[in-house]
Amino acid sequence: MVDPRIQKLAQVLVQYSTDVKPGESVAISSPLAALPLAREVYREVLRAGANPTVNFADEEMGEIFLQEANDEQLRHIPAPRRIIADSYQVQISLIAPTNTRYLSNVDPAR
Repeated sequence: MVDPRIQKLAQVLVQYSTDVKPGESVAISSPLAALPLAREVYREVLRAGANPTVNFADEEMGEIFLQEANDEQLRHIPAPRRIIADSYQVQISLIAPTNTRYLSNVDPAR
């Protein structure tokens, strides 16, 4: 059974905050820590008649990228992200860090 607060938040995100319409392409980005909310957002997008795509991220991979990537890699925009930015009508990004200090070892200039 899903927590009714999560259901309500998903409804607010989809019906009010982003006003998803039938036929729209919706990108949902989420860390694994927010999986229950991502599932409900996905459900609400489908109920709205839109077409969801879900991308999951791991905060440790983000930290590794910022520590290890060279300047060229930092400037590179992956093709899937470019497609989403150019083609999707709605983007919903969920943020749920499990470690609020996970980037404390990364140079802020990066």
